[in-house]
Amino acid sequence: MQGKVERFHQTLKLWLIARPRTTTATGLQTQRDAFRKQYNQRRPHGTLDDRTPAHAYAATPKVGPAGSSADSVIHLNAREILATNAFDPTRTY
Repeated sequence: MQGKVERFHQTLKLWLIARPRTTTATGLQTQRDAFRKQYNQRRPHGTLDDRTPAHAYAATPKVGPAGSSADSVIHLNAREILATNAFDPTRTY
């Protein structure tokens, strides 16, 4: 597992180095968001039969508590929850 994390950080570092340097936390977050979108939704991965991680994730059956359906699984958006300082358990994020 450690090797995968180190490889990911190396990929992120090289990706950021190839971009114009930013001087603000907001600028860095924007670049990291763009990297995440590229890495997960656009770039095919050889270990996933040249599918994107998003495609592989969507094609994987989801498991939830006994008796629940995949539609009832909650996906949280931490950034939105932190920005609003609120969590509504009845809504899908």
